[in-house]
Amino acid sequence: MNRLDRLAYRPADAAAGLGISRSRLYELMAAGKITGRKISPQVTVITRAELERYLDGLPVADVAGCTVAGTRGERSA
Repeated sequence: MNRLDRLAYRPADAAAGLGISRSRLYELMAAGKITGRKISPQVTVITRAELERYLDGLPVADVAGCTVAGTRGERSA
């Protein structure tokens, strides 16, 4: 199975996929912005759907790197 085909990721892999540090991922989880799932007492995973939900909720950046109001794929006038 290709890494991109996974249904869930360990925190280090999820953070790498988002391009953030593992500690930043844990901050987002503590703030309730990303939800992890416990598959055993020692193992936490973040689903692919949860990562996509988080990304879809972020503001869209324009070409100059400034944020544009609205959701992914929508631009305000």
